[in-house]
Amino acid sequence: MTDNNSSSRNSPLYLSNDDVAKLVNMKDAIRSVRAVFEQQGRKLAEPISRQRIRVAETGFQIMGGGMSDPPVFGAKVYTTQADRTARFWFVLLSHSGDLLSIMEAERLGELRTGAASAVATDLLADVGATEMTIIGSGSQARSQVEGVCQVRSIERVRAWSPTRHHLDSFCRNVSTDFGIPAVPCDDAQDAARDAPIICTATTSSDPVLRGEWLSQHTHVNLVGSNNFGRREADAELFAVSRIVTTDHVPQAKVESGDLAAAVREGAISWDDVLEVGDLLASNVPGPERLAPSVFVSQGLGIWDLALAATVYDEAR
Repeated sequence: MTDNNSSSRNSPLYLSNDDVAKLVNMKDAIRSVRAVFEQQGRKLAEPISRQRIRVAETGFQIMGGGMSDPPVFGAKVYTTQADRTARFWFVLLSHSGDLLSIMEAERLGELRTGAASAVATDLLADVGATEMTIIGSGSQARSQVEGVCQVRSIERVRAWSPTRHHLDSFCRNVSTDFGIPAVPCDDAQDAARDAPIICTATTSSDPVLRGEWLSQHTHVNLVGSNNFGRREADAELFAVSRIVTTDHVPQAKVESGDLAAAVREGAISWDDVLEVGDLLASNVPGPERLAPSVFVSQGLGIWDLALAATVYDEAR
């Protein structure tokens, strides 16, 4: 990271989504997110939980945090419309308060979300896994495949989403982009059957994944249920999982539809939920690759922060 004295002599950088895509890749994102997870576990990085307001038909969200290495603070702000269109921005500051950069953050968000699931997968999934399942077919679903392929030798992807032409297009693109076969499935159960790694990236309000479908060696990444109106897994999935993890328990308590429902229905208690940062920093006795396992990804501003700092250094 550029030091504070040199940063104060430079003008802030404006970086577009294209700039971000050219400057960093998924390997960079996994390295950055893993490092900030470890700092979070050592109390050297602190996230600010997402805050939401709505004015007229537009939603406004803000999240962020600070980290020690590199010494930066930052905030992601974004707007959402009724038609689900959104605009994302990230503001990066040094610890001395210098404005380092303003960057568009759509690609930043895709990379860091895929990277977080990759970190959890590398920590918990079967090291010999060669297949994965993805439920969902949007940009976040693609980044889940991209991330997992960096930490496991994936040879085939099974996919399902409710809109068939989206699913077929998604599978064609995955096959082309990653050079591995991506097979569309007729339903979610068919896609999940005997899968060692399952990722969900949907906006569903009803479970698309059920605990009875998991095998004894399955690791699950749930990405889409970051508000109480969404739910991607039933309570049984948490009941059968030998390890339940998330990114930040305080944030999960106020926005995880999946975890809140599992606690409410008695499948688990909040005391059962571990943070990935604590496992990486060895703050808790970490079961090594106990399966079934689940990672509930809410999305933390410090993930954006860590990757934004990497983007900024590459740009400088």
